[in-house]
Amino acid sequence: YLTPLEAERINHQICTGAHADCTLYFTDGILANMVKVNAQSEYARRTKEVNWRVYEQNRRMAKQNIDMLTNVLKRALVARNEKETYVGESGRILPNRLWNIGRTENRKLFLQESRRYNTDFVVEVLIDGSGSQRSRQSHVALQAFMISEALTNVGIPHRVMSFCTFWDYTVMRRFREYEDGREANLRIFEFYGSSNNRDGLALRAAGYLMEASKKAKRILLVLTDANPMDDQNIGEGAFYTNKEYTDQPAIEDTAREVQRLKQKGIQVIGIFMGSAKSREAAREIFDRELVQIQNINDFAGAVGRVLGEVMTP
Repeated sequence: YLTPLEAERINHQICTGAHADCTLYFTDGILANMVKVNAQSEYARRTKEVNWRVYEQNRRMAKQNIDMLTNVLKRALVARNEKETYVGESGRILPNRLWNIGRTENRKLFLQESRRYNTDFVVEVLIDGSGSQRSRQSHVALQAFMISEALTNVGIPHRVMSFCTFWDYTVMRRFREYEDGREANLRIFEFYGSSNNRDGLALRAAGYLMEASKKAKRILLVLTDANPMDDQNIGEGAFYTNKEYTDQPAIEDTAREVQRLKQKGIQVIGIFMGSAKSREAAREIFDRELVQIQNINDFAGAVGRVLGEVMTP
């Protein structure tokens, strides 16, 4: 969805260092921009139906989690709320305005107070969309949907994207933008897992996009199985120079990107649902800002605790 000039500028700035031979590709997905019906588009369509069916089967649990997470966010915002005062026709009387009585038509003789939520936040939800997520993709989509619904309920602007790596392209798939309405949340059910994942590059790209926001508080939520891997061996030559991005080097690169984002003032929170084998990698990448999801029924409680701490002054 970017112009060629925008794409070239972003790739020039972001695809450096360990990712110098990579390319970022920004898209709204196969179903949003259908080119032709083929096996891949049919798989995307069927997966969306499966994801929706899983949501329907768990609708009550999802609503409970959304309500619970919404209440946590509201409480955090109330703790940051700001008091506004203005002159009106009711409230606490202002003695210095009493001279208006009988002399003017001005009836604004009172001081009124109101409180408004301080919603100076922007949230980015970044989903690992690699093939290793395929076995749990419906639950991952449901997690992202619940977060998006709760953020929508309290009016916090947020964007939802996924990422995967195919050959030398890291694909950033957009589901909703900051200014989109609630209906955009349903596009999250188009999520599916495919190919590899170059987490460090995806985090760098997400941070770059977030830097354009003027909001004071920027939060990046990463839904991941903490298994960065891009081991596609695509040969030698000018156009095929990618090296393997796996195991400890990939974990360390991802952890470095998390630290860089924190240094830029972006709060990074990892939401981990993966194997026991990857749990240590998740801790290494996200350190203390890590939420481990054992059971999706407990999702709101686990995520809410960390989000509430980050948002409360």
